[in-house]
Amino acid sequence: MNISSKELKKMARNQLSGKYGTFIGTNVLYILITLVASNLMDLVLGTSSVLNPLTATFATVETLGISHTVVYYLSTFILSLILSVLNIGLLKIALDIARGYDIRFQDLFYGFKHHPDRVILAQGVILLLTYLCILPGSGLCIYGYRQKSVTLLLAGTAVLCVGLVIYLILSLMFSQTMFFLTDYIDIEAMQALKESVRIMRGKKGKFFYLQLSFIGIYLLGAIACGIGLLWVIPYMQVTMANFYRKITGEV
Repeated sequence: MNISSKELKKMARNQLSGKYGTFIGTNVLYILITLVASNLMDLVLGTSSVLNPLTATFATVETLGISHTVVYYLSTFILSLILSVLNIGLLKIALDIARGYDIRFQDLFYGFKHHPDRVILAQGVILLLTYLCILPGSGLCIYGYRQKSVTLLLAGTAVLCVGLVIYLILSLMFSQTMFFLTDYIDIEAMQALKESVRIMRGKKGKFFYLQLSFIGIYLLGAIACGIGLLWVIPYMQVTMANFYRKITGEV
């Protein structure tokens, strides 16, 4: 892969010209659906929901107790699976923009019309691996916190740090899975996972750097109540679509 992050971003800016409005609209709808689903889960569980186990805190266990925390994690797991199908629509639109195709607002629901079971299975595998990386350290930290044991807290922190490193590596390995599922409607979930692992060999560092390169503009976009993110997020999504196109040899 010889193209630089700077060139990928320049391509995305040019490709988004005249198409920002539709893509912003679909992202806003996706966010609204996510918020409604999260708030509904809040009402059922009586707590503030999260969609990613990495953001869970000690307060979750303290507020809900162990049994309700299990229900909480299962609920967020199921919600994440459903939203992953919706996210396929955003990837479809990002790829269409990158390829110069016309985009349609209704493509946000593209994933539900093309074998959503594949997406759910692939996302389920990724989420389970994420939990396996994060929960041991988190659980030990929570137990140490409840027992007021500094030793257990330190041990839990160490295990959690190792888990986070493993999680980062796995997330980079599987980062192209959903693009494969979007691009090839007949590819199976496990095959898409394997293809992502294969194609990301030797490219994980480049992709990680590309992700890090958005931190500055993302923070700027978060200013003014996050309104700027309405432009930053589509920019990031199309750039990632260009990365996928580049490593698959399309461009």
